[in-house]
Amino acid sequence: MNRLLTLNEVQEITSLSRATINRYRQIGDFPDAIHVTSGRVVFSADELNDWIETRPRKSGPEVNENRRSVRAPATPEELDRLRRAECAEFKTRIQGSL
Repeated sequence: MNRLLTLNEVQEITSLSRATINRYRQIGDFPDAIHVTSGRVVFSADELNDWIETRPRKSGPEVNENRRSVRAPATPEELDRLRRAECAEFKTRIQGSL
């Protein structure tokens, strides 16, 4: 007999948040839920294990390519220059929206 798992159990097994699980469900990339009652859903343990087996084991290069390169200012002068540039950009945006 296939074991049924509550959403809390699925969260614990997958280490995913409820919001992430629901996002995966919305895009169709998660096992289908079984609606036991109008307010209660469960998941098949077998289907969940199969889904876990299809997950990539390591991050692909596309994950790293999407990262934003962020560097902290090295000197107080550089920090001051960046702040002034941000202020000027902000003022330009404000004046443009008036």
